Amino acid sequence: MKYLRWILMCSMLSLTGCGGCSDYRNVPSGYAAKLLTPTGFQAKLYTNGQVDIGKLGVGGIGNSLVLVENTSITVKESFLNRHANADKEDHRIILQEDNVPLSVDFRINFMTPDFGHQDSDKLFTLVTPEPWDKDVRMQVIRLEKVYDLMAKMAVRSVIRDVFDKHGKNYKHAMSSRTDLNNKASAAIIKEIKDSGIPLKVKAVDLSMLMPDETIWKINAQISSAEAQIQSMKKLAKEIESLPN
Repeated sequence: MKYLRWILMCSMLSLTGCGGCSDYRNVPSGYAAKLLTPTGFQAKLYTNGQVDIGKLGVGGIGNSLVLVENTSITVKESFLNRHANADKEDHRIILQEDNVPLSVDFRINFMTPDFGHQDSDKLFTLVTPEPWDKDVRMQVIRLEKVYDLMAKMAVRSVIRDVFDKHGKNYKHAMSSRTDLNNKASAAIIKEIKDSGIPLKVKAVDLSMLMPDETIWKINAQISSAEAQIQSMKKLAKEIESLPN
C-alpha cells in the first residue's frame, strides 16, 4: 500500500518536477528555452544550463523543453530568371520605364529579438517546434523556419515595391545601387516591426544587381560600333591631311 501511494505521489509531482521525480535537460549555448507544461508555457526563460522538466506522469503526461535559436541567420532572397528557379518561373524585377528585367540578390541578416520583449514570446506561441534529435521531450524552433513562415513573402513584396518606386529604368537602378539598398533596408526593418514578426534585422545587402543579358549584348554591340565609327573618323582625318 505504501508503494502504491509513492507511485501516485510521484506521478503527480512529475508535472512540476518536484521531489524525487526530477529529470534534467541541457540548454546548449546559442539557445534559450521555455518549459511547456500540459497547460501552456511557463513565463520563465532559461539560458545556458540545466532545466528540471520532471518525470512523466500517468498516461505519459508531462512537461517538455522547447528551445529557440538565440543567434543570427543570413537568408538570401533572389529574383532570377526561370532557368535559375526550381518552379521554372521568371521572378526577375521588371522596371516600369523601360521594362528591362533585373536579376537581383539580397542577403539579409536576422537575429533573435531581445528576450523579455513581447515579440520574443511569439517565437514560442506562433511557430510549431521541430523534434530535437531523438529526445521526445525536447523540441526546437529554428530562426530559418520563423523567417520562411512569417517574413519571407513580406520581405520579397517590400523589395519589389522599393524597385517599383525608386528603380525607374535599369541605368538609373545600376547607378543608384547604394540608395536602393538603403531604401530596401529601411523598408524591410519597418515591415518586420509593423507586422510584429519576431525577428530583428541586423543588416541588408544588395549583393547582385544585373539587367537582362540582352542589354549587355546590345551595349557591347553599341560600344563596338561606336569604336568603329571613331576609327573611321580618325582614318578620314588622316586621309584629309595627306598632301594632294
